[in-house]
Amino acid sequence: MSKQLIFPFDSDQYPKINNFFYTSNNEVLINIIKDSICADNNENFFIYGERDSGKSFLLQAICNEYSVNGRKSIYIPMAKAINMQANMLENLNELDAVCIDDFTKFYHSTEWQISFFNLINQCVLSKCSLYVSSDEGISEGVVFTDLMSRIKKMHVYEVKKIADGELSQALKFCAERNGINLNNEVINYLTTRETRIFNKLFLLIKEIDLLSAQEKRKITVPFVKEMLNRIN
Repeated sequence: MSKQLIFPFDSDQYPKINNFFYTSNNEVLINIIKDSICADNNENFFIYGERDSGKSFLLQAICNEYSVNGRKSIYIPMAKAINMQANMLENLNELDAVCIDDFTKFYHSTEWQISFFNLINQCVLSKCSLYVSSDEGISEGVVFTDLMSRIKKMHVYEVKKIADGELSQALKFCAERNGINLNNEVINYLTTRETRIFNKLFLLIKEIDLLSAQEKRKITVPFVKEMLNRIN
């Protein structure tokens, strides 16, 4: 089975577990995920957290890690998949792992809920691990009773959002992992004058890095000021 042939979803190759910035708040979750990827037995995980807490990155990283280990997996962003046929979840238990991003998209579709319910049952009987993300914790009454019962049997963990005090450290960490040379002055400038949302800041840094390469100029505060005026 090939996800490239079946599913029209883009997969970013950058996300890796070692590229995921985390502090002690998320250390237990990351270690458990690492163990689950290496394990031969199947495990089912329900991972929730605030929007922009890195859940999509984490699920794509899981898929990439499975691929590195020569195992098959699929990342399904439900924001896109919800407009497709629900039967696309059939037979995915033949893979080693299925990562489904944004459980809340199932709330308003009985057809998708049934398909997801069947997938969970199939994964339990196979060696396929299931990783599901949600902006919310488990809430009663949002899906039919039997599906909620299956969800409650999954391993449930919360991923903590990057705190304001960790933002500079996180940007420097991810910039280094992405081969971007940022000094503290530039990071301080961006974090005090631009958005405090990490994902948006990191995308901005990647755009500035691209412009820096095109113009063969170092990333300095004056350069960043100039580029921000162009971008904005």
